[in-house]
Amino acid sequence: MFSRASSLRATAHLALPVAFSLAVATDYLTHKPPSDSAASVATQDIIALPHNKQFFDSKGFPSKVSVSTLNSPKTPMALAATGMRRKNFYVAEVDVYQVGMYVSNESLKASKQWNKTDKSATLTDALIVPTRSFKTKPDSPKVMMSLKFVRNVSNDKISEAFNEAFSGLNPESIREFKEGLNKANARGTINKGEELAFVWLENQSLAIAHQGKLTEILNAPDLAKRLLNVYLDPKRAVSPELVNSLGANIDIIDAQDLFGY
Repeated sequence: MFSRASSLRATAHLALPVAFSLAVATDYLTHKPPSDSAASVATQDIIALPHNKQFFDSKGFPSKVSVSTLNSPKTPMALAATGMRRKNFYVAEVDVYQVGMYVSNESLKASKQWNKTDKSATLTDALIVPTRSFKTKPDSPKVMMSLKFVRNVSNDKISEAFNEAFSGLNPESIREFKEGLNKANARGTINKGEELAFVWLENQSLAIAHQGKLTEILNAPDLAKRLLNVYLDPKRAVSPELVNSLGANIDIIDAQDLFGY
């Protein structure tokens, strides 16, 4: 099972440390019952929550997960879209990872509202606007991309895949992103079957989690926005399936059923 980091690391370009605490309900990746060992019970920062209803084909992703910080209540997040990230490899296209997009209730509302517009503004812009709600805290999760790898991929290859998207950004922010990825996954390679997650927070910071354990928060709003565009901008999306899935499913997702309000 996953092991818990004692604290979040921080540098000059990282946000202040935030302690994460969750109770494990099910194994986030495999949906197996949790281990009996005490160390495995309070280790995950992203957990699956029981929810029987599916509004569309979830491709194996939990319909509902929870992420919380010490400074905010547990935040339920709903699966809003799924897709596959593929990469051209010589003459063939190969699958790299499945991606599931999760949204908070506030982000679900923002997505539904955006879907009614003429789309002249991007969904990314709609999602990164601070939520005017007393229920949200500065470090509350807004959006999460959960990446489930179907092959082994090194941290370096993952970082390289974003080189073009990050072009023109502050080099220090890019360095911090690579450093954060390496700290989140100290082994250096994401193995087949493992999960990497990017979590966008209310204060426009970006959190990185490996195997359900969140250890890094980067205070780099420009990079965070650019990374979200990698998945949501139809012109550059690394998974067109994800964008199409979101457009097809966002209006049928029942917030009352998932969030209770």
